[in-house]
Amino acid sequence: MSQQTWRPKEQPTGPTAPATVPAAPAASAAARGGQADSGSAPAPAATPTTPLAIRLTGRGAMLGIFGVCFFGLVISDWLHWGVLTGGAFVAASALAAAKTQRTDLLTIAVSPPALFLAAVVCGKALVSPGSLLLSTTEGTLITLANTAPWLIAGTILSLIIAFSRGLWGNVRTLTTDLRGDPIRRQSPPS
Repeated sequence: MSQQTWRPKEQPTGPTAPATVPAAPAASAAARGGQADSGSAPAPAATPTTPLAIRLTGRGAMLGIFGVCFFGLVISDWLHWGVLTGGAFVAASALAAAKTQRTDLLTIAVSPPALFLAAVVCGKALVSPGSLLLSTTEGTLITLANTAPWLIAGTILSLIIAFSRGLWGNVRTLTTDLRGDPIRRQSPPS
């Protein structure tokens, strides 16, 4: 085996030359097929990269809750399987609370029941036969009555997840913002 030494390539200099940094000896050895210099230290082990966690904004999570609830309701009506409507709400609420940015947790803590109501009204308007207003109202009320336990369970589960991720900090920030700036509220010294 021949012993090769690492030599950086000649780089052009000047204002038009690209700013590049020569590769490290271990990196160039890896590029040559693993032949490292006999006097060099072994290359450090590659650290495993953790995948970036997906974090939704408050608006994105709200759109996701609405979409999952809407499609869960439509598929549930199509399959005549009512459990799917409640299960979709619980899953959407829990995932939104787990995957939303910490700064938007307050939005996600209060919005799932209202988004579910909007999804039910839209879904029932789409799939209800007969008179649009009467059948949509009737279908909405029946669906809300049948999924009430699921709504309570999903809301409680999402609140538990949100509080474990730092919802108290958002509540404190909101109360501080609602009180106003304490420096401005002080009376001027006499």
